[in-house]
Amino acid sequence: MRALWQDVKFGLRMLRKNPGFIATAVTTLALAIGANTAVFSILDPLLLRKLPVRNPDQLVLVHAAGSLASENISEFSAYDIYSKSRVFSGVMAYNLMGGFDVVRNGARSSADGEFVTSTYFPVLGVRPILGRLLVPSDDEGPNGGPVAVLSFDYWRRAFNADEKVIGQTLSIQDLPYTIIGVTPLDFSGVEPDHPSDFYLPIHAFPLIRSHSAFHDQRASVADMWINIIGRLKPGMGADQAAANLQTSFEEAKRASTVPAIEIQQSMARLVLTPVARGLSETRERYSLPGRIALIAVGL
Repeated sequence: MRALWQDVKFGLRMLRKNPGFIATAVTTLALAIGANTAVFSILDPLLLRKLPVRNPDQLVLVHAAGSLASENISEFSAYDIYSKSRVFSGVMAYNLMGGFDVVRNGARSSADGEFVTSTYFPVLGVRPILGRLLVPSDDEGPNGGPVAVLSFDYWRRAFNADEKVIGQTLSIQDLPYTIIGVTPLDFSGVEPDHPSDFYLPIHAFPLIRSHSAFHDQRASVADMWINIIGRLKPGMGADQAAANLQTSFEEAKRASTVPAIEIQQSMARLVLTPVARGLSETRERYSLPGRIALIAVGL
């Protein structure tokens, strides 16, 4: 202890004799801390931060890999089969769509939305801060209610965080949707690159599509592209689950109405990709440079 105190006193004497060194040391330290903070604040949501949901490490993206695999399977046929699988405690599906034409109180604007199954929020473990989220009766095809769930950020931007927003009407593609709930502050979907402003029942897709710029009167839920995410049961690994699901995947391929070349079907296989940090094209593109930057500022 005495030796340590002597070292401290010696260091202080040296600093008094070299005030320029003090300024240089403090400046260097400040720049290093600033650089670390700046880089971390940029890369944290990109590389490190997990989705703000319940047990995100249990979430996996269910998809096919292989030659033209996405054309060899009816995605909703697959979704139905995966939903009955014993490897998942829950399965949900969603479709992102940008550039919705939205009108509120006569003011027209553009917003980004997401079509989701009624299992979307329960599988993620997300709860509303206002109102309620989607339930199965909201997603019963044409008979489902025209309802919408707002993201916290959109509620704050477009509605000034009005707590009386529940029950109000939002016009989306010239169709009226009743606002039923608001998601938590830190949740904006499972794709950090594309935060959603609101969430609609997935069976609203055909009606929205027919009122969009495409004017596609033949659109149906069975034709839409979807991402399928499952929550693995406790103790179930992704590789083990994929092996157990392969038989179900083959059934889904046989149920597909899309013509496919036999060799393409044989090349397609089921893949479960962990998505604890969500889906991000930006992360895939800049993951290595980002990690190098973190190492560089730490040196």
